[in-house]
Amino acid sequence: MSKYVWLFQFWLIALLAVIVIVGCDNSSVDPEEKTDEAVGQLRLVPLSTNDLSKVITDENGQQWLPKSEMLTVLAKTAAVDIYYGELKATRTLQYVLMNVGNQDVFDIHFNAQDLYIYPETIGLIPASTQGAELSALPIVNIIKEHVIPIEGVGSLLEMSVGAFMDTLIIKYHYITDSDTIEVLDDYDVGGTKMGVIIKPTLADKSLFESPFVRFYNIYDILQMGNVVFLNPDTVEYFHFTNVGNVPIEYQMELHIWHHDNTIIYFSGDILPDTYLDIDFINEYFTNFPLLEENNRGDYSLIIDFGPTPYIIGIENHSFLEGNFRFWIDFTFDPN
Repeated sequence: MSKYVWLFQFWLIALLAVIVIVGCDNSSVDPEEKTDEAVGQLRLVPLSTNDLSKVITDENGQQWLPKSEMLTVLAKTAAVDIYYGELKATRTLQYVLMNVGNQDVFDIHFNAQDLYIYPETIGLIPASTQGAELSALPIVNIIKEHVIPIEGVGSLLEMSVGAFMDTLIIKYHYITDSDTIEVLDDYDVGGTKMGVIIKPTLADKSLFESPFVRFYNIYDILQMGNVVFLNPDTVEYFHFTNVGNVPIEYQMELHIWHHDNTIIYFSGDILPDTYLDIDFINEYFTNFPLLEENNRGDYSLIIDFGPTPYIIGIENHSFLEGNFRFWIDFTFDPN
């Protein structure tokens, strides 16, 4: 036998010995003997429009996703955070709440600073490994309000625009051996409130507080809108400022009633943080003078803001969807 054959046999025997030793190593875990840690664990899973079409509502108003949809939900990716995107109006996001642990979860509470959550509490979500028969999964509604009521002052409202941040905390409990474990899960919440906020000012003072105008909310069959009686001498100090975060289109009609009802049209838009200045109509007061001194209502300026998919706020006095009309009657008699 050559020395090369001998060396080959030597290394082959050594390799087989190593394989036998490794295979007999009793430090490996038998899968049958492995035990999972006892844990209760909740997950929020976002629901699609198709999912929501299958929701059932009980006599207490609680919404549930039926058992038949559980496999579909299990295939979805759980939420890591909650994002509303651009918020044009109050919006509700809906999630199914699942127990993906192996212990029953109970005494579930939801908390956030500026979110409305329904339901606020859930008593129990059993684990499927505990032998409980799951008939449905609870749905959680997480609501972010856009225009909100101001508490304690009747029907007044408040509107703000811009980015917002919040934190949703889900607190729940489960039992392992004889210990009750409390868990706090937190989700970052964010988005941007969008909208138009028109601030009418006269001499840098809110129109609603100015002693130089008379202001009325009038809605009649002519849809006159918000009517202001204004002295033409103050026109150059009268501005409509957009303090919102989206542009707004406007269409204006200057009616000269005493001159064969002449109508002059204007249009444009007001970008965020800019204003509409109406002092250019002074030239029309010169070109079409009043027939009589102190003649009232011979000039009217009608301004239609919109249409827009966003909420329009007139400071914090009026909130409308789509469009808004401002009617200015000019008179030399401010009384």
